[in-house]
Amino acid sequence: MEQKWPQQIWLVRHGQSAGNVARDAATAANEFLIDIAERDVDVPLSELGTRQADATGAVVRDPAARAAAQCRAVLPLPARPRHRASHTAMPRP
Repeated sequence: MEQKWPQQIWLVRHGQSAGNVARDAATAANEFLIDIAERDVDVPLSELGTRQADATGAVVRDPAARAAAQCRAVLPLPARPRHRASHTAMPRP
């Protein structure tokens, strides 16, 4: 019987968000509230998170890595994962 499922699955979570940075600042200042304007799921990536997404994208876009992993992208709806996906986007099959 032919196997129809990939042998490997790569799970990639978003990189550091501006919300993570704001949370760390609030924690360091012993503040109860985290200073973010958007709802948490829509907070954009921080500069570090963008670099993390770019680095992930470099691996995912590598043809040999893609072939080995049989990569497929499943993109969630919230803004931050879409932002990350825009940095890790790979060519459509």
